[in-house]
Amino acid sequence: MKKYIIILNLALFISFFSHMNAQVAIGKTSVNGSGILDFGTSVSTIRTIVMNPINLPTCNATVKGAIASNAATGQLATCNGTAWTNNGSTSSSVTVSGTDAGNGVILGNPATTASGALILESTDKALILPKYAYPDLQVKIPTRGALVYDTTRKAVVYYNGTAWQIF
Repeated sequence: MKKYIIILNLALFISFFSHMNAQVAIGKTSVNGSGILDFGTSVSTIRTIVMNPINLPTCNATVKGAIASNAATGQLATCNGTAWTNNGSTSSSVTVSGTDAGNGVILGNPATTASGALILESTDKALILPKYAYPDLQVKIPTRGALVYDTTRKAVVYYNGTAWQIF
C-alpha cells in the first residue's frame, strides 16, 4: 500500500509541474542541460526507469518513437511508425494485469494526443536516463525492465530479468 501511495504522490507531483512546462529532477537539485526529466546518480539511492512488459499496440504514426517492453519476446521494442522492431536478446515473458486508470502522466505538451503511462513530449527537451558506471555491478537487485545509461560502455542498457543487455 505504501508503494502505491508513493507512486500516486510522484504522479501527482509530476502532473502538477508538467502543466508549467518545467523540467523535473528526481534525486538531485537541478536538471542537466535541456532535459525534461532527469535522475540523480547517487549509488546509495539507485534509481532506474522500469518498463513493464506489455502486449504491443498497433504501431502507427501516432506512436512513432515509442519504446516498450514486449511481453511476447522479453525484448525492448521501438515503433518506427509502421512496425515494431525488437532490440537485444530474448528472455521469458511475464503476464501483467491491471486496470487502465486514465491517460497517464504527461510532461511537456499538455495537448498531446499520445497515450501511455508516462508521456514525454517536447520539441526542445529530452529524457535524461539514470546514469551509472557498470550498472550490472552498481544496481544490486535490478527489476526486470530497468533502463539506465551505462557511462562506462557509453550505451543504454536494459535489464531483461536475467542480464543487462545493450539496447
